[in-house]
Amino acid sequence: MNTVKVLCLTTLILLAAVGCAKKDDSGDNVLVPSTPFQVNAGFCVPIAGPYSLPAGTSTSFTILDSDNTDYMDVGVIDDAYGCNFNAGYGVVFGINSVSGGNSSLATGDYDFVVRCDNSVSPCLFSLTWDATY
Repeated sequence: MNTVKVLCLTTLILLAAVGCAKKDDSGDNVLVPSTPFQVNAGFCVPIAGPYSLPAGTSTSFTILDSDNTDYMDVGVIDDAYGCNFNAGYGVVFGINSVSGGNSSLATGDYDFVVRCDNSVSPCLFSLTWDATY
């Protein structure tokens, strides 16, 4: 089985395990609870989503690089735009571990997208992604 198929299968299994967002009484929704991911070097993929979010939603995320040596571009992007970071919200370039977020999303279906900028090794990290609406 080639690497791309393994990555896709792993991602689908993780997304199935994550399931639906959990909402509490404050309006905070855990979209992705501290979940480990792997993105192969040179690839850009939506690792979580799409989640249908209403207008005015704010999101926050934390990426923890397992060995603090990976280089990634990350952000929340409408599902229709794939890996187009120019259309993203809360985009951060060239990071390894970071916390970030955004506010006032338009209504849409959103993914959390990661591009692994490593030249050889895959990016190994965990993601926590929350939304408030």
